[in-house]
Amino acid sequence: MAKKNRNRPAELPSFSPIEPAHDQESRLLRWGLPVIAALGVFLVYLSTLAPSIVGGDTGELITVAYKSGVAHPPGYPLFTMLAKLFTFIPFGTIAWRVNLLSALCDTGAAVILLLAVRRWTRNSWAGLLAAGLFAFSPLVWRYAVVAEVFALNNLIVALMIYLAVRYQEDRELKFAYLSALAFGLGMSNHHTSLFFGAPIMVWIFITGRAKLWSLRPLMVTAVCFCVGLLPYVYLPLADLHTAPFSWGHTSTLKGFVVHLLRREYGTLQLGAHKLDTRGNFLLGMRQFFLALPAQVYYIGLVLALIGLYFALRNKKTASLTTTTVVAFCLYVLVFHALANLPLDDPLFLGIHMRFWQQATLVVCVWAGLGFGALAAFIPQSRWRNVEMASVAVLVISAHALTNFATESQRHNFVIRDYGRALLTALPPGSLLWTKGDLMINVLGYLQQCEGYRNDVRVIDQEYLKKTWMKRLVNANYPEVTIPGPFYGAPGTAGYDTKQLFDANANRFRMFINLDSFLYETDRSWEKDYKFWPFGTLNMIVSNRDGFNAHAYVEESEKGLPNFDLNTLRTYPSGSWENLLIKDYWAARFNRSSFLISYGAAHGNDREMLEAGAAGLEDITARIPNPPPLIFKQLGQAYRKLTVYDPANLVKMKAAWSRYLELGPQPNDPDLAEIRKAISE
Repeated sequence: MAKKNRNRPAELPSFSPIEPAHDQESRLLRWGLPVIAALGVFLVYLSTLAPSIVGGDTGELITVAYKSGVAHPPGYPLFTMLAKLFTFIPFGTIAWRVNLLSALCDTGAAVILLLAVRRWTRNSWAGLLAAGLFAFSPLVWRYAVVAEVFALNNLIVALMIYLAVRYQEDRELKFAYLSALAFGLGMSNHHTSLFFGAPIMVWIFITGRAKLWSLRPLMVTAVCFCVGLLPYVYLPLADLHTAPFSWGHTSTLKGFVVHLLRREYGTLQLGAHKLDTRGNFLLGMRQFFLALPAQVYYIGLVLALIGLYFALRNKKTASLTTTTVVAFCLYVLVFHALANLPLDDPLFLGIHMRFWQQATLVVCVWAGLGFGALAAFIPQSRWRNVEMASVAVLVISAHALTNFATESQRHNFVIRDYGRALLTALPPGSLLWTKGDLMINVLGYLQQCEGYRNDVRVIDQEYLKKTWMKRLVNANYPEVTIPGPFYGAPGTAGYDTKQLFDANANRFRMFINLDSFLYETDRSWEKDYKFWPFGTLNMIVSNRDGFNAHAYVEESEKGLPNFDLNTLRTYPSGSWENLLIKDYWAARFNRSSFLISYGAAHGNDREMLEAGAAGLEDITARIPNPPPLIFKQLGQAYRKLTVYDPANLVKMKAAWSRYLELGPQPNDPDLAEIRKAISE
């Protein structure tokens, strides 16, 4: 190459299409790079794919797909139908098969980003960098290896951006029509597609008004959008056969509208929570921007700013770049204004963060533009491609290696094992009233997809508050009696907890979540029933039933969770897996406290007191920094046991001394008595 050409910077990015390749090297780069990128991303995802279900909505989404049911509002029909196809894969667990769908969707999203940014910048390595930053972003990766709706949403948003780039090149109507179709498909999967599809379609209609603003193009565009919405036809059809694990009554017009608009959650709300979330907007925005460097690296942020600067200065790219900025701002601002989960809770913050993926996708596009803009200043030489490729591959490799260990789910059986242990401990033919996503989703999957312990009837209390739930129970559990149209607190037209228990107590041994009653204002059950700890559940016992202390001690011990705590501690705080640590210790403490209280109230029953004390001794020996209450309860057990062995008096004083050292509650009514007992 001539010296004058070596000193000249390459042409700055424009919207001209990639020039046709005439030599073997260019052809290999043009067609081979997307294929290699797709294989690389997919193989990494495949090697880190979750083998079973994880926490959150995965259990529900997999189960409704397998059983052709309806997912929680708005139903996610496009995802459900695609997931159903993946359940026919003849190998792997049902969960693994649907998890594979997410891996393919995010792989597709990454490759489409590569193609979009490559056309935008006329630089293949800029496209590769954008794809790699996106694919190995920890948040994207986390949901690329489990069954969730976000990967499909990423794929559709990436496709809309690619089609917008193609439309900008030549203003071809077919790309406007395809954009409308993609927008409709996006709305059939996740409503947040609105924040990207609407700005892009507005931009298309403004920039292409000369061709689009006539009857035929407008009609074709509208038809394409409506075709994209056709997956919603699935919802009423699926509701007709009343799948055992399903939501709503979508075969009726009212039920369909309620489901589509998420009215059971609160339209335009993230969760059905009535908590005080003032300050959520600023807190959410702050958390988003603080987390962004971890998602795309600081170099990604710098490149994104550079990309915006050059793209906004370029007349050919300014309008579409502005559209991506509008979409990004609209999404981030509106989402955080409407999100109503309490973000001071690590679990809810994790749920909230899932929705940042599409905003991250746009930042990756900008980072690709920035890389392309800087690459344009690299002098032309035979090594120019090698230099750009080296930088892109180095950044992507570092990104992937940094996040591989934390995002790999290949050995994650935690949630599945939790559900299996819970069902295993239950007596045959039990009736379990659940509360909360974790328990109902994992048990629904195990029973409906793996056929495990189908003799146990599992019905969620939250679902019973919906008028459509009685219909599903009657169809799938006819032996269970639902005594009214819906579950409601006293003063409503529905039935209360006592009526629900009364209607089924004579036919089933009943169980309920360990902490369910803490969140209910309905205390109608208290006069006729009591709750006894049973692992991570409570056993519902009628006051008319007799009590075999020996049988309870043995049975309840078998029901205790047996998690691998070292494994659980490897998961981050706020994850569903890490949350099980709390359940592990709560189950043991509640059982031990109950045994001690019951034994003390029934003639100092030695077996009960000793079993309770043994349980608390195990907790104090294994839990880091045991709370003071454990030592108080342990001292009470030792005090009662002194009538059988005076040596327990020394143990009592040691336990209560430890209680005082750790700091008892100032308003503890037993404090004076405890101090007196220690001093004697």
